[in-house]
Formats: sequence, C-alpha cells, structure tokens
Amino acid sequence: MEEFLQFLISPGMIASYIIVGVGTGILLVLNHFSKKIVERIRANEGIGSPHDTAVRTAFSITKTVVVIVVILAVVQANNIDVTSLMVSLGVGGVIAGLALQDFFKDVIMGFHIFADRFFQVGDVIVYNGKNYEVIDLTLRTTKLRSLFDDSIASLNNRLIESVVVVGSIVVMDIPLPYETAPKDIDEIMAATCKKINTIKNVSACHYLGLQEFGESAVYYRLTFKCKPQLQGPAKRNALRMIFDDLNEKGITIPYNQLDIHTI
Repeated sequence: MEEFLQFLISPGMIASYIIVGVGTGILLVLNHFSKKIVERIRANEGIGSPHDTAVRTAFSITKTVVVIVVILAVVQANNIDVTSLMVSLGVGGVIAGLALQDFFKDVIMGFHIFADRFFQVGDVIVYNGKNYEVIDLTLRTTKLRSLFDDSIASLNNRLIESVVVVGSIVVMDIPLPYETAPKDIDEIMAATCKKINTIKNVSACHYLGLQEFGESAVYYRLTFKCKPQLQGPAKRNALRMIFDDLNEKGITIPYNQLDIHTI
C-alpha cells in the first residue's frame, strides 16, 4: 500500500496530473469556443452550411491531436521508452491499417466531399435513381432521408462515388397531339402557367413553347421554380392543372394505341 502511495506522488505521476489537467483545460476551452462559433455560423447561414461543417471538422481534428499529444507527454514524463513504444505502435498500426481500410476510405471521401463541396446538409441528391435529402454529414457517413417514403438511410462515404444535386428548376415536357395547332397550345399553356404560379412554394413558371417532335406527339415545355424537397407535390398539382385546362378545351394527351384489323 505504501509503495502504491509513493507511486501516486512520484515526480512522474505529479507531472502526469499536470499534463492531463492542462490537456483537459485545453479541450474544455476548445469545446466552448467551437460551440460558440458553430452557433454563430448556424444563426447566420443555417445548419449544415459549408462553414458549419468545416469548423466542426477542424475542431474535431484539433481535439484528437491534443489527446494524442497529452498521451505521449504522460508516457515521456513516466520515463517510458517512447521509441520502443512507437515501434510497437508501428507494427500494430500496419495490422490496424489493413483492418481499417474501409474506415480510411470513408474519411478520405469525407474530406473530398467537404473540400470540393459536392453537397451539403439540406441539399437533395439523386442516389441509385431516387431522390434523398441530406440531413447529416460527417467525415465517415452521410445520412439521407427519402423524399418518397421518409425512410432514413446512413451511407458510408466511400459508397458515394457520384451523385447529382437536384436544383430548384422543375422541367416538364407535355406531350400533345399533332392535330392541335401550336398557337392554340401556346394560348392554353400560357394561361395555365399563371395558375401554376399560384401553387404554394412555386414561383417563376415559364412556358417555353414547342420542345420536340416525338413519334406520336409534339412535346411542349414549361418550367417553374420550387425547393427540391417540395417538388413532388408541386409537380403533381401542376400536372392536374394542365390536365384540367387541356380537358376543358377538348384536347387529349396522346397515348399508345393498338389497332386490330380482322379479315
């Protein structure tokens, strides 16, 4: 018992207490300042902005470095051979590196996402042919919310090889019959655009006119602006308005038909 008490008050342990105390103080200060800075950024730019993500990542890396330095200082203060320890850690590091390849791939891809600003929290992206809203983003994982059924998916960053960020412009190509004169279509669609502008969260609806000659229909294009998260309901409402206006004028939307002739 006496030897244990002597060990606790030995110069090496006293130095360790001081080092750990200073390290803890630095971590507390870093944590305080990081919270203040993040709160200020979020108040001005919102959650998930590039600055928000960059600051959180920078403070996280800094805290990790502080912990490593404290551990090495404690080891040195207690006269433990750091060289042999580093050699042991090097051998263990090779083994751990092989086991943690996927982890490092996630982190590297996370750095690419942050640095190149592929996307950020709040963006809507197309992944595997479906639309998702990015609700959280870290160096290792990206959390997505499906706009189809609100399900939540958490992906390792290494799996995100390429994505498409959905913009705020909705493009609609409406197939209409060749028999109807373009000037008549222009008149109807221009009036419909004014109605579409009244849809909640929709703005800047523009009728652009004839877009393409198809095999069985002429395609007319219109566009409008809407937040990506709200484009599904807005598009359904716009389609209903278009259908009602065309139906009121006696214009039907072409569809494939099969003619059977009997002899």
